[in-house]
Amino acid sequence: MNKKMALFLCLGCLLVACSHELPTATKSGREKLEAPQPFDGFIEMKKDGITHRLFIFANTNGYKNGEVVLHGSGEGLDRELMLTFELKSQGRVALNKEMTGFWDLGLCIPFRRYLLVDDFSNSINIDSYDAQTGKLSGRFSLRMRNEVSPYDTIVFSNGRFETRLPEIEFTYCIEG
Repeated sequence: MNKKMALFLCLGCLLVACSHELPTATKSGREKLEAPQPFDGFIEMKKDGITHRLFIFANTNGYKNGEVVLHGSGEGLDRELMLTFELKSQGRVALNKEMTGFWDLGLCIPFRRYLLVDDFSNSINIDSYDAQTGKLSGRFSLRMRNEVSPYDTIVFSNGRFETRLPEIEFTYCIEG
């Protein structure tokens, strides 16, 4: 086997191993989903009628106190989904519109962005949050539009998340 073929096979194995897509539910019902290291939890939602399940990272917002950032991507999603919202124990919470979107997260600035639309009842509801254990679960429904093509919209429906919130803050860049 030549070096190019060996490199191609190694890269293929790496891409398969790094997929963030979660397994689908079993025939007997919804399976218990647990995120492997280094992920903190999962998001499940429908986009274009297709259910997506993906592993996520959860962080406190390094730019605004009292907020949480959930972000991740998976197979079949060409961008990263980022949910940023007020952290409280239960109920509907305020969204951070500047930091909630569906985009490529570059080194410091999100690009190829889908942003929240104002004429939709975008919502995130926390079902439970335990500050002692960091366990956080909730539901969401969002509509976003492509910033360069306003008629290109995406709806994320029947969304839910379960995660553990570590004490690491989210920032776009490696600062320092």
